[in-house]
Amino acid sequence: MMKSLRDIPSVHELLKHPPIQMASQKLDQKQVVGIIRLVLEDVRSQVYREQSPIVLKEIHQEILQKLSSLESASFKRVINATGVLIHTNLGRAPLSKKALARVTEVAGGYSTLEFNLEKASRGDRNDAVEGLLCLLTGAEAACVVNNNAAALFLCLNSLSFQQKTVVSRSELVEIGSSFRLPDILEKSGALLKEVGTTNKTKVSDYEKALDKNTPLILKVHKSNFDIVGFTEEVSLEELSSLARRRKKVLLFDAGSGLLRPWPGLEGEPVISDCVRAGVDLMTFSGDKLLGGPQSGLIVGKKKWISLIKQNPLYRALRIDKLVLATLEETLRHYFLDHPEAEIPFLKLYTTPQEVLRIRAEKLKCDLEKEFPLDSIHIEEAMSKIGGGAFPRLEVPTIILSFDLPKEQLLRFEKNLRSPGSSQLSVIGRIQKNRFIVDLRTIFEEELWFLKNSFSAAYQAY
Repeated sequence: MMKSLRDIPSVHELLKHPPIQMASQKLDQKQVVGIIRLVLEDVRSQVYREQSPIVLKEIHQEILQKLSSLESASFKRVINATGVLIHTNLGRAPLSKKALARVTEVAGGYSTLEFNLEKASRGDRNDAVEGLLCLLTGAEAACVVNNNAAALFLCLNSLSFQQKTVVSRSELVEIGSSFRLPDILEKSGALLKEVGTTNKTKVSDYEKALDKNTPLILKVHKSNFDIVGFTEEVSLEELSSLARRRKKVLLFDAGSGLLRPWPGLEGEPVISDCVRAGVDLMTFSGDKLLGGPQSGLIVGKKKWISLIKQNPLYRALRIDKLVLATLEETLRHYFLDHPEAEIPFLKLYTTPQEVLRIRAEKLKCDLEKEFPLDSIHIEEAMSKIGGGAFPRLEVPTIILSFDLPKEQLLRFEKNLRSPGSSQLSVIGRIQKNRFIVDLRTIFEEELWFLKNSFSAAYQAY
């Protein structure tokens, strides 16, 4: 036990500790010394604060853990068994196999990121996706930045800097992680002008708020919440007519980016429909309903897109070649008769429930030999879309529930979440003293890994 600074071992002593020597053989010794010093600094801080005594073994373990982390990635693939299709904490929309292949092709060497092969001159990285977006949405022009918050910020900064932007009070949303629309407006340099009330906003409210210092009308899709009851909001068509009449720009933050209508997803704005409704500019995410990489897509009138591209912030917020490659390939999938065959999110969403049941029955049959009798059950349940889309929509699904004693249940969940290096982590949920695995968010090719993970987690008691 160490209770004073004199008890703390030196860097030299720790470097001679055999397990530390072995773990650091292939590492730069200057970096190893730096890690040991960081650990010792924490130890000194604990001694200063007069907390519980420090054990030498714990110092060794902390150093070994930090050294080990240099050789094993902390950013890992997991099996999403939560039942949330677009899970923000688990990476949102998975990418298609063809999109991943394009990354390997483009990232493994040099590419035409900003080079025009036909003209043998510098090109624009935006060209690769702009044409596809225009064809898919009917917009005149398009550009892409690194996420939807950046897309909205860039539009506001480009079109309404130090001028007023009109927004309905009912649409002053928080988009996640405490990022609020009024904060984005403030940082962009746009001045917020609220209209209407929490539950009702009319065309006349917008009309009264417009003046010569108000170039922009902003409408925000309420994707992550609903207001029900005595409500009223202004349609895109009505706002478009008002914007044209008063010579203003109508900007619509559509949120999740639905490029095609799908059964069950009614109510989410389809981007091409909004363009036909007369919206001047639209922003939406690439990694939600669209099913691509994290990105913020801006489509609309060429006049305003050109203005946005001239903003110096456009360069600061632009996407890199990896995102560009995966986004381009994802957009190409939407020209197919059945894009759900390629886009993972849509494939999961459209999988028939009877197929999920067959998969669950096979898993249950394989696992029953190892688990206690009558501890695994197949049930019908509901999944969520997630990603801030469709807060009230529930998608029918099939779940496997594991009914185990409480102590075993908690250990089982932990073993699945933090398995050995040879297993994929499985992220499920504990509900009503049962561990729940939702088949709706599990790919068919993951079932074999899932079975092995279950077996290993149960045997690890």
